[in-house]
Amino acid sequence: MISVLDWVYPIGNKAKAYLVREVIGDKLALTAPDYTRLYLGMSEVEKITDSSVLFELGKVEMI
Repeated sequence: MISVLDWVYPIGNKAKAYLVREVIGDKLALTAPDYTRLYLGMSEVEKITDSSVLFELGKVEMI
């Protein structure tokens, strides 16, 4: 299940990760760190669950 503040990739394109800013029915409003915006359906994205990717995005801090 994808929810607000999850990081996702568009399916087939892992060049840029996007943050889920809003869930509107089965559509997602996405924003990249460079302020690029996308609106895609839930079936068009892949959720990022790898902690090393989240670390690279700056969402996880090392203690």
